[in-house]
Amino acid sequence: GDPGLLFGPREMRLYPNVPIAAHILGGARYGREGVDAAEVIGVAGIERYYDEVLRDPAREGEPLALSLDLTVQSTMEEVLSGGMALMNARGAAGVILDVNTGEVLAMASLPDFDPNSRPTVLTEGDRGDDPLFNRALQGVYELGSVFKIFAISQAMELGLITADTMIETAGPLTWGRFRIRDFNDYGAELTATDVIVKSSNIGTARIAMMIGADRQREFLTSLGFAELTSIEMVEAPTGAPL
Repeated sequence: GDPGLLFGPREMRLYPNVPIAAHILGGARYGREGVDAAEVIGVAGIERYYDEVLRDPAREGEPLALSLDLTVQSTMEEVLSGGMALMNARGAAGVILDVNTGEVLAMASLPDFDPNSRPTVLTEGDRGDDPLFNRALQGVYELGSVFKIFAISQAMELGLITADTMIETAGPLTWGRFRIRDFNDYGAELTATDVIVKSSNIGTARIAMMIGADRQREFLTSLGFAELTSIEMVEAPTGAPL
């Protein structure tokens, strides 16, 4: 009958690698709390995507295996951090895939956070400044020069050009309110091959104009560029392609 304290067992979610892969893991919080038990509920990332599986009493203790390589993940975060410091950048992101399977070996977004003490969501200012913002999944970016190969590939497939077709590269090229220039002056013409080799913006734009917007959109859609990524992360649908 004497008063006392009872310390019941309680499950906790701990992240021993602290910020490594923080955006992938996401984090968890307590749900309903009792005297001797408390729900652990996933709030983001893998924790939330697989929340139902992780909280299923019939699967208690069953490991959830990811495709991540922790050594690659840690190294990429270190390299990105160094790049941020060198360039005085606000953020950085990187993804490494297994080219044969499409599995994610590493995915990083900086700045990151400690999922053991997950910060609150930033409600003011630029969303990109929030450490919880996953730049690798939620950011939308121009694809840059690697995208040029698709316009040239489609034009060749349609029979509009060959590798040796001469393409006009005199500039600047005006399209609507945009003035397209090349990094260097490549002269009046380049072969389609050299448009790729020299990464000519004007040459690629002229090839895209040969194809036309409707055909190009149809081609890029057929390759999946208009689709959301199907990666198993709750943040994936929030980065819709333009």
